[in-house]
Amino acid sequence: MVLSPQSLYKESGYDHKPSLFGPSMTFESNITNHSLYYSSNDFCQSADDADSFFPSIENDGLLSPFILMIDRGGCTFVTKVRNAQNLGATAVLIADNVCLCSDQECASEDLSSCEEQSPIMADDGSGSDIRIPSFLLWKPGADLIKSELINNNPVQLEITFGLPTPSDRVEYELWTIPTNEVSTFNFISHLHC
Repeated sequence: MVLSPQSLYKESGYDHKPSLFGPSMTFESNITNHSLYYSSNDFCQSADDADSFFPSIENDGLLSPFILMIDRGGCTFVTKVRNAQNLGATAVLIADNVCLCSDQECASEDLSSCEEQSPIMADDGSGSDIRIPSFLLWKPGADLIKSELINNNPVQLEITFGLPTPSDRVEYELWTIPTNEVSTFNFISHLHC
């Protein structure tokens, strides 16, 4: 969710998908009051080019703690996130560069280059050292946020994620096969709900 500027605030946040590596799926926390930077560098190699960061960074470098937004493409998601992690990012947003065909608010006029299904930020097999969360941000939202950053305007984000809160109700499923009549019948006849 974008906290500032107010013009980018959306009640339900921006459409995104967590990565399948790093702590995104199991980490329970909030990341708040972190500056957001966008880099025009593809982050397929380690990146230290100060001119590629927006808003522009001064001689002091990136203000920690920070979240880094990087464009999709050029190498694996894991490589991009690892290089951002090595730079000191606390989280990474991968800005999708292709519209989903079903996305009504996407700016792309050319439906021949859209994607039928949303991409998956899968582990390339080397993601066991990733310690920061990362997310794929759909193109419409990513473009709005990038535009603000490229114009050297600061953006403050809040990333909230965690495990579902269980209720006091226990849910379970029983699976049986019809050819296993004896054990299935005995089990079900002794089960009291």
